[in-house]
Amino acid sequence: GSASLAQVHRATLHDGRQVAVKVQHMDIRGVLASDLVIARWLDAAAAYFFKEQEFSLKWAVDEFESNVLLELDFRLEADNALRCKDFIAAAPPDISDRLSVPDVMQEWSTDRVLTMEFAEGIPVSKLCKAIRNKLAQATDEDEPTQVMEEDPTFAGVDVQAVGLQLADTLVSTFGAMVFDFGFVHCDPHPGNLLVQLPDKEQPHARFVLLDHGLYRTLSEPVRLANCGFWKSMALQDEEGIRAFGRTMGIDEKTSVVLPLYFVSRSCRTRAGLGQPITDEEKAELKRELAEAGLLQGNGAGGVSLKGMGALADRVPGDMMYIMRTMHLVGDLHRQLGSSKNRRFWTYMRQAARGHWIHRGRKTSFLDRFLRPLGSRFGTWWFQWHLWLREAFLTCLSQWRGSSTTHFSLAGTLGESREEVTHRSPTPQPA
Repeated sequence: GSASLAQVHRATLHDGRQVAVKVQHMDIRGVLASDLVIARWLDAAAAYFFKEQEFSLKWAVDEFESNVLLELDFRLEADNALRCKDFIAAAPPDISDRLSVPDVMQEWSTDRVLTMEFAEGIPVSKLCKAIRNKLAQATDEDEPTQVMEEDPTFAGVDVQAVGLQLADTLVSTFGAMVFDFGFVHCDPHPGNLLVQLPDKEQPHARFVLLDHGLYRTLSEPVRLANCGFWKSMALQDEEGIRAFGRTMGIDEKTSVVLPLYFVSRSCRTRAGLGQPITDEEKAELKRELAEAGLLQGNGAGGVSLKGMGALADRVPGDMMYIMRTMHLVGDLHRQLGSSKNRRFWTYMRQAARGHWIHRGRKTSFLDRFLRPLGSRFGTWWFQWHLWLREAFLTCLSQWRGSSTTHFSLAGTLGESREEVTHRSPTPQPA
C-alpha cells in the first residue's frame, strides 16, 4: 500500500519470515518543503481576509512542521514501536492479551526504511461496517447491504459481541497510555488498527496497532495533573479543574470550557455522564461557549473564528494532540457499537488509578508496599463517590422528564453555524 510519506511492501526474508517493508518516497522531503511554503502562504492569506476576526492557523502549521520532520526518521518510529511493546508487556491482561505491535527488524531498518513483522488482520473499518449491517437488520431502519452474506470473514462470528469487546480494549489501551504510561500513540485512525478475530488458540479478539511515527510523551507533572483534571471533571469540581489546568499550562478561562469537549457537560450541568440534557441546559452550555469566545453573541451567534484560534493557542501542543487522539478513539468506539457513558467511566477509573502512580521517583520499601494499597482504596473510593453522584443526577434527570438532547461540542458548533446561515436575510428582487 501507499501512504503520504512512504510505500509499504510485503516481502520475505532469507530465513522465510514474512515482513512489511516501509520505504520512504524518494522525493518526499522536497515535496514537504514546498507543501509547508504553500501552507504558510495560505495561513497568511486567511489571516489577511479574516483580519477582523484575528484568525490564524500558524499554530497548526508549526505543529505540522515539527511533527512531520520527526516522522521522516523511521529510526524514531522503530524506537516508538519498541517502547509501545514495553507498555503492552507491563499492562493488565485486558490490554496485554488483546493488543499487539509487530516486531521491528532493527538489522533491516534505517532512517528511510522500516522493516517489521508482517501482521495478518482485518481492517477495523470492515468490522464496523459489519456491525452497522447487523444493527440495520435487527432494527429494519434502512436497507442493509449484503456484506454479512457475501463476506465469509465473519461467518459464525457474533460481530456485535466482538465489537463491544474491542471497544473496551480500545478505550482501556489509550486510557492507560494517557493516564498511566504518559506515552501516547497520537494517530489511532481506523487505517492504523487491524483486527484479529478469536479462534481456538486465541479466545479473544485482538487489535494490531500500526504506524508508530506520531507519539507524545507527557511529563510526569503533566500526566498527574491530567489525571486530577479528569477526576475533577467527573465530580464537577470547578476549583480542581482550574488548579490542575494551571499545572498543565492551561489558563482558567480555557480550563472550564474543556469539560464540554471531553465529557460533554460543564460543572453546572445537572445530568449524568453521557446522559441527555434539557433544552435549557443546552442553551446554558452555549452561553458558556460564548463566554469562552467560541460562539458569537450570547451563544445564539455563529462560530467565532477568533475564539477558535485563540483556544488552540491557549492549549499546549501535547494536550492538543491528546484531545485529537481522544476524539479519534471516541469516534471508533462509537462505530464499534459501544456507548459514550461506558467510555467516560473507563477513562475516569483509569484517571483515578493513574493519580496514584508516580514514575521516576525514588521510593522506600514501605512506600512500595503501601502505595498499591492506597491506589486500590483511592480508586475504589473515587468510583464510589462518582457512582453516588451519577445515580443522583440520573434520578434527577428522570424526575424532570424533559432531558432529551445529547450534547457534543462539535455538533453544537456546527448547529450554530447552520442557524446563522438560516437566519441570513435572502436578497429580495427589486
